[in-house]
Amino acid sequence: MTKAIGVFGSAFDPIHFGHIDCLQQIQNEYELIIVVPSFAHAFGKQMADYDLRVQSVTSAVNEACDSFANRVLVSDIERVIAQQKQNSPVYTFDVLLAIAEKFGTDDLDFVVGPDNANPTQWARFYRSKDILQRWGIKAVEERCNIRSSLIRNMISDNESLHDLSQLVPDNVLNDIKQHNLYGYKQ
Repeated sequence: MTKAIGVFGSAFDPIHFGHIDCLQQIQNEYELIIVVPSFAHAFGKQMADYDLRVQSVTSAVNEACDSFANRVLVSDIERVIAQQKQNSPVYTFDVLLAIAEKFGTDDLDFVVGPDNANPTQWARFYRSKDILQRWGIKAVEERCNIRSSLIRNMISDNESLHDLSQLVPDNVLNDIKQHNLYGYKQ
């Protein structure tokens, strides 16, 4: 039986094939998958422009998840919450609460990779026990060992764009080049 909503949040700085693989792993488990790029990161991470990341995530989902993209919603709910909280960090609990209220259901899971499913890491999440009691988490496997930090480092080190094309969808690579993200030099 499928659950109503799976919520997949990340900085997506940038989105990469590891993120896409997570979406592919859960595609049949939820009626709706809500992808939530971080606006004001709870752990203080500095990120590329929010609107560019939302644009990249949206086009990457449409490009790489075409068979189920109609059930994926890229949401800017973190921006809305951050504005209500006067730009303080946005916590996973806040996001899940807002989504539960908006869609009128508690039938949802927060989708996490093995790094955040680790009990030590999960305990760092604000109100982690409340999240588990009210909603739940769904841990996905790490089948693609890709990190956004690796991609950013490759770009700042001026590595081959061909190597990057193995890590990110074409539209993301185009956004990186067009907007000179992460220290990209033409």
